[in-house]
Amino acid sequence: MAINPSKYQIYAEKDLNRAQIDWGTVAGTLAAGLDSIRTEREARRQKIQDDTVDAMNKLNEVPDVNNQSLSSMIINASNDQKDLLQTRLDLVKRGISNPKDYKLLMNNMQNGYKSLSTIVQNYDKYYTSKMEAIESGTQSGLDAAVAQTVEQFGNLEGKTLWTNPVNGQLQLVTMIPDPENPGQYIMPDPNKNPEKFQNPNNINTIMRFNEKKKVLQDDAKKVTDTIGAYITSFVSDEYGNVVTVEDFSKRKIGGKPFEEWMKSQIGFLTATDNDVAQILSNSGEYTFTFSKEEADKDPSKIFVDNSSGKPVLELPPGAKERAEQLAKEAIDSQIDKKITQTQPPSNAQQRRDDDIDDAGYIKELNTIMTGNKTDALAALKRRIDTKNQDKNTPIDEQIVSFDITDDQIILRRRKGDPLIIDRKQDTGVPDDPNTPEDESVNVLSTLDDIVSINDVLAPTPLSKGKIEELIKRENITLGKRREEGVSTRTPKSEIESFSSTTKNPISNTSLFDDLTVELGTDTDYDTNERIKNEISAGIAKHMPKEMQDEIAANPNLYGPTTVQKDGSKKIIITIAGIKTEIDTTGGKPISEVANEVSAAINKAREKVNKNRTNPNLSGSNFPLYREWKKDNPGGSYKQYTEERKAAEKN
Repeated sequence: MAINPSKYQIYAEKDLNRAQIDWGTVAGTLAAGLDSIRTEREARRQKIQDDTVDAMNKLNEVPDVNNQSLSSMIINASNDQKDLLQTRLDLVKRGISNPKDYKLLMNNMQNGYKSLSTIVQNYDKYYTSKMEAIESGTQSGLDAAVAQTVEQFGNLEGKTLWTNPVNGQLQLVTMIPDPENPGQYIMPDPNKNPEKFQNPNNINTIMRFNEKKKVLQDDAKKVTDTIGAYITSFVSDEYGNVVTVEDFSKRKIGGKPFEEWMKSQIGFLTATDNDVAQILSNSGEYTFTFSKEEADKDPSKIFVDNSSGKPVLELPPGAKERAEQLAKEAIDSQIDKKITQTQPPSNAQQRRDDDIDDAGYIKELNTIMTGNKTDALAALKRRIDTKNQDKNTPIDEQIVSFDITDDQIILRRRKGDPLIIDRKQDTGVPDDPNTPEDESVNVLSTLDDIVSINDVLAPTPLSKGKIEELIKRENITLGKRREEGVSTRTPKSEIESFSSTTKNPISNTSLFDDLTVELGTDTDYDTNERIKNEISAGIAKHMPKEMQDEIAANPNLYGPTTVQKDGSKKIIITIAGIKTEIDTTGGKPISEVANEVSAAINKAREKVNKNRTNPNLSGSNFPLYREWKKDNPGGSYKQYTEERKAAEKN
């Protein structure tokens, strides 16, 4: 508590017009100042005494539990805490202990006891539902392993509740057998066996952990389902031969070499440590352990650090590489299965029917590129609808907008990325501003345009050779390139505003609620590391899902969402590339912290909404080439594309 310096002013100012000092006034001021100081100190002592009595009364409130052993354990723990409180209070009264440290001790005791009461109230319901989920096979191996640490709460043999005498934190301790006294237990060493000590608050956090099981073969099937059209096209070619995975691996998928596509899909299946752990544990080659010592000795053990209540994995050497190998094998097996199941055309008539359909498709692409605006827009809308409705088109690959300008074809998929196809080709020669021609570019043909949009619009893209063959065989006349643009633009809806009191529909809690449960009413006595972790968890849980999905789907546009600490005073939040600093010093109210976090989310939300709702879905405000040339006479098309790509990254 701050003391007003004026209360220590125990002298009277000298009156220069008087010959003598008024010692009576001085004495009166001195007495008043000392009396004020004594009153403040007595108030502080009484406050500490009252808080102690209140804390002890709460420790007398033993939760109603059916388990006699647990009830006895809680009573003993509360009595130990009351004794510790009384001992530490005496030290404060004697001036040996700091009142601030004593307050921290009381707060930790109260929080630990509150968390313990929550566990007791929710344990039976948690255990029943969790065991049902595990037995049904819906939970991951990690989820089952973590649940076992909570399950131990129901078996109190060899357990004790212990209060740390230094900081007042309550711990559920799993005692270890006494080697010298069979049937007896001793306290484990927290440095050697940290997994034997569980904070009730962390147990509550663990009880909220819920990770569903992923089946590698199912995930691999989803991957290969997206290229079903490529497989069908390759297997059902004009030769009518069933091929092998090795043969298929020589093909390109979406214009990319097979090896590049495979690497990206493996990366998708093994993106996080949890994904890797799922693959490895499901294979039976790896198991989980909560002992760092055990994990260091056994390379088939995945260490789980559960000290904060949120499982953090430490993969052993070679684990990720093994998971990637298993993922590749799973994808290969699914490709092989699809190839085996795919039948070649039964007869020449079927192939002829397919050719007629493909020829009609090419004619429609020609209309898009060369027809009048009404016909072009109608054809474009039909092709987009067909693409989006095809079962082989992944949801994030569905097209939401399409622009055709004189310079570019601009596609935007649901994932949000702008895909730009140039309608010009760099010659490598700078333009001569003194000539009417643009020597830096070659204008591509209508055929090249059709090949380009075929790759992104067709459910089953045709090769350039096949397109040329059908144009010749079916006598298709290609028109001249359009001079005016054609487009369909479908901006997304705006994400609604967010506040610190907005309820999560699943947990029915708000950001403010969760931060208050974890941190209390203010940041006093909480480390910046703990504050950072709880803010990070709060953002992950409460930031609008649409917003999270949009950011995750556009990493080049928004970057990662991060929460970092700056020393011991500040937290730096970065969402969608927008940074927000939060000062956490001085016992800041949690309500203010929650409001500042929600403000950071809303600032990022405005940026995301601007991109979602912008009718210009090209993803860039960079000018078209003909406009750029006006400001850059003599510039080459290569320079233009380089500057455009740089602008798109920014």
